[in-house]
Amino acid sequence: MPEPIWTDFQQQIVQTELEHLYRSGTRLSPRFAPTAAIAPQIYAYSTLESTNLFLADLMQQGAAEGTVVIAQQQQSGRGQRGRVWQSEAGGIYLSVALRPNCGAQAAQQLTLCCSWGIAQALRQGSIPVQIKWPNDLVIEGRKLAGILTETRLRQGQVQQAVVGVGLNWRNATPAHGIALQDWLIDQGRSPLPSMEQVVAQVLWGLLSAYGLWQQVGMAAIAPDYHELLSHLGQWVPLGDRQVQVIGISPQGDLEVREAETESDRHLQPGEIHLGYATLGEPKPNALSAGKGGEINRS
Repeated sequence: MPEPIWTDFQQQIVQTELEHLYRSGTRLSPRFAPTAAIAPQIYAYSTLESTNLFLADLMQQGAAEGTVVIAQQQQSGRGQRGRVWQSEAGGIYLSVALRPNCGAQAAQQLTLCCSWGIAQALRQGSIPVQIKWPNDLVIEGRKLAGILTETRLRQGQVQQAVVGVGLNWRNATPAHGIALQDWLIDQGRSPLPSMEQVVAQVLWGLLSAYGLWQQVGMAAIAPDYHELLSHLGQWVPLGDRQVQVIGISPQGDLEVREAETESDRHLQPGEIHLGYATLGEPKPNALSAGKGGEINRS
């Protein structure tokens, strides 16, 4: 394994912040008890082709659950369904190793629970993050972060999972994106003191939600996830029809209601494309998600 070469990344700050969050007994949701601490091993690099691919290789070599790889930049970042993930300096790009030991049919729930956990963690800092189902985080309808989960199966079971997170921190973004530091300044609030503290909050939310998912399952988390849906109650296009977003199912499917028949149906990821707001347009619109110039793990 090569030595980490992102010398400016201060791993001790991340570890200290994580220890504080776990010791304080902070909860992601009042409905759930605090989860047991997972102490991650963190490897930081200045540049990687892909944090997900690099960590997947480490897991094949025996890397433990909770191992984290973070990079200052990625050269070949990827998103779902072959999208390009622009990964310029100033953003946060990290991947977390998990070994969930679940059936393949439950693998998509990992993305849902981790998205929810990160959103809840950031909201504890009074940042009004919402979830654009199934795996994007937004502020005021504009894209803050995306999550990509990649799994390796054996005999129908998830042998390993790598959860990648791309978050706009102080990097340039397109009109439908938003950087966390810029948003704080626009709100008249102090910028966050360090990337490491943001990383600690993200890791705490992700790992805590993962622990809860293992304990109680997606059906128990779904009501809390439902409350954070950015498009809840909105009418969006589905083919040549209009449907209203009414929530998610206990398994994490998107629940919509058709305008003409008033019948409900469940949708899988990829069956519908929910839009973003753009700069100067505070509410999500019904346009398909853009592909260019964005941090994209959607």
